[in-house]
Amino acid sequence: MKRGIIKGVALLMLTVLLVTSLSGCANKEVKSLIGRFESSCQNMDVDGILDCCNPAIVSPLRGLLGILGVKDLNGIIENLSSILGAIDFKDDSPEEVLKTLRIKPSKYVTNDAKDGCDVYATLSYTVDGKTTEKSVRITCAKGNDGWYIKGIR
Repeated sequence: MKRGIIKGVALLMLTVLLVTSLSGCANKEVKSLIGRFESSCQNMDVDGILDCCNPAIVSPLRGLLGILGVKDLNGIIENLSSILGAIDFKDDSPEEVLKTLRIKPSKYVTNDAKDGCDVYATLSYTVDGKTTEKSVRITCAKGNDGWYIKGIR
């Protein structure tokens, strides 16, 4: 009888440990995605930025940009406005904003299916010595090729 209780407790502890460790997997991948996106912005790496975004939007955009020979970041950013909605460029050039972009996540909320995650963060950038800071929700989704950013609001 005592052995059965010990086995039951051990099984329960193992189950809790597995659930806890597996639920963190998505967060690690999403944290990595947010870090790659921030770094790509700061380095003005257009391909890196696009690699982090929704493939349904990026694939046709890459094809069109290739056909048109567009390499200017301003033109690309305008086409990604549905994804980068929370980054208001106003009169500032995208280069000025993106080079100083910082994302400080505060909370990760993964859905029950583990294929979506909302990242609540503080987004900031500095232009001409003036820092702009805002609270944002970065919506991420898991596709066949891994996690990507669906939108920033």
